[in-house]
Amino acid sequence: MTEECILIRKKTMEEALLNPADLESLKGLIKGQQTILIAEDSIDKKINKAEVHKKMSDFFICLEGKVSFVYGGQLVNPWEKDGDKDELRADKIQGGKEETLETGDMLFVPAGQPHHHNGNAYLLVIKIPKR
Repeated sequence: MTEECILIRKKTMEEALLNPADLESLKGLIKGQQTILIAEDSIDKKINKAEVHKKMSDFFICLEGKVSFVYGGQLVNPWEKDGDKDELRADKIQGGKEETLETGDMLFVPAGQPHHHNGNAYLLVIKIPKR
């Protein structure tokens, strides 16, 4: 069974974090993982290729700006990135869901889920290896 993508709006987080004990729920996202990679993605109206990471989940946090994401669905005519069978790319996604992330919004994309984004934003990306 494939995991679903999770969109978390800034307002939802603000409401949830009124109680500091609720921070424990975020720890569950990474509990048991040995390695977490953190990267930044500065998008200046560029269009990225659609992608699937078979062994890595992405947790995106929009730090500034707006970015359009398409996630879920299927990659159309995918190819392996640099011959790596665990990293797939495509020009587009068919049947995905489109959402706009704004400052403070977050999106969790589990390993194996197609996704792509474009817009004018500054993103924090946390890469979480699949267990």
